[in-house]
Amino acid sequence: MHLDYSDHVFVDLVPEQFGPSETIVARYRGLVATAFRYRSGVAGLRISNAKGEIVMLPFQGQQIWDATFLGRSLTMRSMFDEPVATRDYLSNYGAFFIHCGATAMGNPGPDDRHPLHGDLPNAPYQDVQLIAGGNSEGPFMALTGRCRQTLAFSHDYVMEPTVRLQLDASSLAVDIVIENLKRSAIELM
Repeated sequence: MHLDYSDHVFVDLVPEQFGPSETIVARYRGLVATAFRYRSGVAGLRISNAKGEIVMLPFQGQQIWDATFLGRSLTMRSMFDEPVATRDYLSNYGAFFIHCGATAMGNPGPDDRHPLHGDLPNAPYQDVQLIAGGNSEGPFMALTGRCRQTLAFSHDYVMEPTVRLQLDASSLAVDIVIENLKRSAIELM
């Protein structure tokens, strides 16, 4: 972990914790995190405060699948009622927020070999953790994890995003750290 959350509480999350019935994972000073599994089999983590909630996909891209604040859904409408277990971007289109890149971005051109919006939107995550703590803005809960992307003769990196919801907030903070594990520089998009 590169961001300083050393004096906070960490809850390790594993896929087996996510079942068909929504269950409480943690409560902290007015924030609540619950785990569930969509009918499609994709794990969902709901983090709620008094103003609203986010629903994240902790093991699939660490997407924010849905966000609702002050009684209003902020997520675009799409043909997908729930997330789909896939690595293909267009087969799971409809999240509120996705991570894009990191070695390529956007629509591939005629000579490009990268997937639409890069390799991160539906990438598998390991070492997933829920963080509960406080900072200068008050109590918060956050989701973080590690995603290693390796392709021989091309790239080898670890991405560690953190999505944080403060107790009294109707907005989110997103931090991303990418560590290059390759012996040479890689171009990030």
